[in-house]
Amino acid sequence: MRLGLIIGMPKKLHSKFLIFFLLGLAFINAKETLNESASVDNLKAEIKEYILHHLQDNHDFNLLSYTNKLGEKVHIGAPLPVILWDEGLKIFSSSKLNHGKSVAHVGENYYKLDHGKIYKTDASGTINYDTLHEASNIVPLDLSITKGVVSLLFTALIMFLLFKGLADSYKKKRFSSQGNWPLFRTNCNLHPR
Repeated sequence: MRLGLIIGMPKKLHSKFLIFFLLGLAFINAKETLNESASVDNLKAEIKEYILHHLQDNHDFNLLSYTNKLGEKVHIGAPLPVILWDEGLKIFSSSKLNHGKSVAHVGENYYKLDHGKIYKTDASGTINYDTLHEASNIVPLDLSITKGVVSLLFTALIMFLLFKGLADSYKKKRFSSQGNWPLFRTNCNLHPR
């Protein structure tokens, strides 16, 4: 007897579906266990900060980062284009900003990344703060293609390809809409074959 809720899927997909399902159950169980511990508030705040940091919209698509033997943070990913409107259109790669560690020299202007925003600075990258500890430097209009935009475009592309493939299979093989397409065939005997 085959495991899984979906019949007609290859065995690899069955095992992947089962793994994701079990991992989902493990995370639900882990959440319930964390709620019972004594240091829940501190742990929740730490987890929330970690999640919010990784959900921020960035100017680069970071796959992973690690600290090397010299104690330097190494980022592995792809830089994205930075598009600014500051006395004209300025286009450059986010690799020039080096995750906020470097000052990008573009034309006659200098820009620095600080807490997810790009500020116009001097050649040394000075960011001035007011009495409320907020940056007072000029913020150019940022039209950049960020991680959120790339994720949205990638998801739209995947959806288009999946639905295009589904439409083509209906045209070629004339599958009915009652679940005869193998990926969506269910494990119930409501429709005798």
